[in-house]
Amino acid sequence: MNRMNRWTASARVIWLVLLMLMGSLAAAAMPDAPKPSAEVEPLPVEEAFVLSSRVLDDGTLDDGMIVLQWIMPPHYYLYRDRFSLIAVNAPDALGALQWPAGRRHLDPQFGNVTVFYDRVQLRVPVKAASLSEPLELKVTFQGCLENSVCYPPTTRRLSFSLPTSLRHDTVDASVPWQWLLVLLTAFVGGVVLNLMPCVLPVLSLKVLSVLQATDDTIGAKKRALAYTAGVMLSFAALGVIVLALRASGAVAGWGFHMQQPGVVAALALVMLAIGLGLSGVVHFGAGLTGIGGRRIPDRGLRGDFLVGVLACVVASPCTAPFMGAALAYALASTQPAAALSVFLALGFGLASPFLIMAFVPATARWLPRPGAWMETLKQLLAFPMYATVIWLLWVLGKQRGVDAMALLLLAAVTLVLGLWWFEKKRFANARHRVVAVAIVVLSFLPVLTLATTPAQSTTAHALPAGAERFTPARLAELRQQGTPVFVNVTADWCLTCKVNQTAVLGRDEFRKLLAKTGAVYLVADYTQPDPAIGALLKEQGAVGVPLYVSYPGNGQSAKLPSVLSLAAIAHSLSRGG
Repeated sequence: MNRMNRWTASARVIWLVLLMLMGSLAAAAMPDAPKPSAEVEPLPVEEAFVLSSRVLDDGTLDDGMIVLQWIMPPHYYLYRDRFSLIAVNAPDALGALQWPAGRRHLDPQFGNVTVFYDRVQLRVPVKAASLSEPLELKVTFQGCLENSVCYPPTTRRLSFSLPTSLRHDTVDASVPWQWLLVLLTAFVGGVVLNLMPCVLPVLSLKVLSVLQATDDTIGAKKRALAYTAGVMLSFAALGVIVLALRASGAVAGWGFHMQQPGVVAALALVMLAIGLGLSGVVHFGAGLTGIGGRRIPDRGLRGDFLVGVLACVVASPCTAPFMGAALAYALASTQPAAALSVFLALGFGLASPFLIMAFVPATARWLPRPGAWMETLKQLLAFPMYATVIWLLWVLGKQRGVDAMALLLLAAVTLVLGLWWFEKKRFANARHRVVAVAIVVLSFLPVLTLATTPAQSTTAHALPAGAERFTPARLAELRQQGTPVFVNVTADWCLTCKVNQTAVLGRDEFRKLLAKTGAVYLVADYTQPDPAIGALLKEQGAVGVPLYVSYPGNGQSAKLPSVLSLAAIAHSLSRGG
């Protein structure tokens, strides 16, 4: 029996050896599969990655598309993340890159990356407003041969003579009708800015001066002109700063100063001082809040000028309808004088209602007659100022935390002390007034220390229900998957953003719309400077916040108006269906 078992075991071994020999012979008889190896001579980069390009034109003035295509032999692949594209002569001309879905690949050099095999087409939207000459592109890409070498980054320069329908100048003196149309748009945007929530508290100061001057036409004209000068010069100064920052390569948009905690704190103290003046705690004279006799002294014009400056500063975080398009046109202009004229037109539009009241006597009959009731109105208007102080205190807390809020409250108490002492010793020895002024100046010193206070992380800020925090990587991932996306670029200092949040984005209907369309809601918090969000603003041609962008999932994108509606969001997200 044991002998039989030994023979059976021996037969099994012989059988396995025969099977292995037959397998080896069969494998030797089969032709080798094409497989790259280190012994294969890599092709020259021009043959390994054949690049071609073309321009698509859909026949409109605002849309165009450049298509870049790479064709590769088998076993060659191109990295998606080792790629850059720059418009050399028009940095704002290109939209978001539209890559197709790639393949995940474990690369020996760069780890888990996305690559493309055989053929890939990259679509690059072209923004007509930024084009005034043939477009020069600088393309840098990198690829590899499997199980062999990786090529060094390759740079190509491409020049495109764009179709006529895609090329038109920015603000150009040789096209006067175009420039005048932009100025008209800016003027209308400035007029509408009077109705935006950012400006209303400060405009109450001008309402008081207008009501006071109903019987003094000469004084009313002087005050209106002083206010207009303050508004327009401030708009021009902010415009010059923004244009200079953008020319230097810095990412700056309209309302950028509200990202600075020192500016926010200083505004809070100024608003507090104005509120105290309206409440009667201190009297600044005819300059800011005083309501004196019917004849307005010329020294009050300085106050009207300062009110104009303040109106510009608090208005800039808002983006009224028409205003955004005009500012985008100005920032894309290559002619400083033409760009500056757009900012002046915005300021003139903001000041125009008060100019009309002062220089068109017929409008006076629509105004109530001055009387004792104006004192009550003046005191009531102090409370919007105090509410503004609370809002600015909250914004500062979002930017620099509770320690900064405590520091600002200490500065506010010091300011109140100085103003109280000044009013108490108004008719006393001049030394007392000097002490009061010194206390007021000291109250602003803590503002200087806020720049060194550590910034609050935006990741600590709570997100709305169902929202995700915006990152460029997350947006790119969702777009690559073909998932609809709605991006909300907001800031705590943007009152228009808060109004839209309450009226539209915070409603159940908006959440139901997201669920119905399968869209992902991304929130980008621009309360503090953020290069990634700044790049998104620049990419979309936006001059500031709010910015709302819809990506319906078909590779396209749509920028929605700053005054948001649920119908507009639904329409933009339905484009992908």
